[in-house]
Amino acid sequence: MKRFHFVATLGTVAILAVSCNSTEEVKDAGVTHDWLLGDWIRTNDSEGQQTYETWKRLNDSTLVGIGCTLVNGDTVFKEDLTLVEGDRLEVRGVGDGGPVFFRMNASTDSSFVVENPDNEFPKQIHYMRTKFGLSAVISGDGNENTFLFEKRE
Repeated sequence: MKRFHFVATLGTVAILAVSCNSTEEVKDAGVTHDWLLGDWIRTNDSEGQQTYETWKRLNDSTLVGIGCTLVNGDTVFKEDLTLVEGDRLEVRGVGDGGPVFFRMNASTDSSFVVENPDNEFPKQIHYMRTKFGLSAVISGDGNENTFLFEKRE
């Protein structure tokens, strides 16, 4: 099992404690996540760190992203993200193994939740568009980290 630190430069908003419930639309192929597109900077980073996320549309059903964290100008973390809408999130570049896949289990026009119960951490990732920007909450086994982002101009 892989453990990784999720960087949301999307890996980015208002504080949430969100859980998936059955009222959310699951695997709705008609839902797009264009609200995720663009360049994001984390607003609740640790002192001395800068975390960024950039998302672009690859095709009608796929978004690709890059997340990275800098400390004193040096890259200390980088990941490549692929969101296949209505299906999964793939995370690459974390640890020394291959990609980690998270199955989409909820999706709306302003949020999505992906899960991989076999991953060490996180087991669940919830992205949500907020009034202030973007939020990514990663959780599992009683631990939770919230990444708040605002759009870079």
